[in-house]
Amino acid sequence: MLRITLRINVYRALVLTGCLLASASLLAAIQVEPMKIKVTPRYAGQVTITSKSTDAEYIQGRAVEISHPGTAQEKEIPVRLGQQDSLVVTPVKFALPAGNSQTIRFINLDTPQQEKIYRVWFQSMTPEQWHRPETATTWATDLAVTLAWGVVVMVPPAQPVIAMHYQPATGELLNRGNVHIALQRIGLCHDKVCRWTQVKKNIYAGQAWKPTVPGLATFTRGTLSLEHLNEETGERATLNIAVN
Repeated sequence: MLRITLRINVYRALVLTGCLLASASLLAAIQVEPMKIKVTPRYAGQVTITSKSTDAEYIQGRAVEISHPGTAQEKEIPVRLGQQDSLVVTPVKFALPAGNSQTIRFINLDTPQQEKIYRVWFQSMTPEQWHRPETATTWATDLAVTLAWGVVVMVPPAQPVIAMHYQPATGELLNRGNVHIALQRIGLCHDKVCRWTQVKKNIYAGQAWKPTVPGLATFTRGTLSLEHLNEETGERATLNIAVN
């Protein structure tokens, strides 16, 4: 995820057009790959930040835990990196010479009972802000474009469980497992013949979701087939729920 924040001094608003044109070139100044990783107690994930600029880049990272992911109530909760139940991100602050790359490692210090979702933001700073963080509170006096790249970090439980339940009374699918499911298609099946509908929806642990599937509201007998994606291997699997 790329986040762009504009801070505007009204007395300098006339330079907005020029600033936006300049920001277009800044978007290509840094490349972050991959933008989504999984971290377990046995596996330290990593991403690579590569400079595409002709100038040095000064990068600062920060982490947030995602509450109610993928919903209208989604919220970012700041976390202190390195706490016993948090992440270690190293390095979290660094200078990146022009044309160079920096590997960032993510180490999990917790084994949650339910999957945790973090987003680690990496933001470009001016040399002054990087060396003197207290000056960052004064930069809103000018027109400024702040660019930040958000890496999604998923921390699964030690024993992942995929368990889905269908509630005919409400038409909702409920994730009763402890990890998210990357739903791809929903099939309404009778006698091994299925009518499929594409959905492309992540349902996180503990969440309920009401899909819009033709015929589902009157589907009272048969098998509800949920085709989901293993995001690590790219393989698909089907979870079947009896409806009667």
